[in-house]
Amino acid sequence: MSQPTAPTQDDLVTSLDTLATAAGTTTRQNRILPQPAPAPAIPARVGAATSGGRAV
Repeated sequence: MSQPTAPTQDDLVTSLDTLATAAGTTTRQNRILPQPAPAPAIPARVGAATSGGRAV
């Protein structure tokens, strides 16, 4: 069985170059989100509120 050979300087430079290049790449794609649905209007109050069990 043969021993693995030590990497050469060119192999190391190529590996480091590949690592440096790959660190700056991404698969991200910027997208624009759709506009949210408008919020419904708050209806007017109807009736009377009670506080402490008494009508106000």
